[in-house]
Amino acid sequence: LSREAYKKECELVRRELGKLNLPHWQEYLAAWPEQ
Repeated sequence: LSREAYKKECELVRRELGKLNLPHWQEYLAAWPEQ
């Protein structure tokens, strides 16, 4: 994956997981390194 594609994937995953609105995922996303 190119850097742009990777960032796009991360955003998509974050948005999907954000919909779940679970504390576990909130912590997981907060710890996700911004690459």
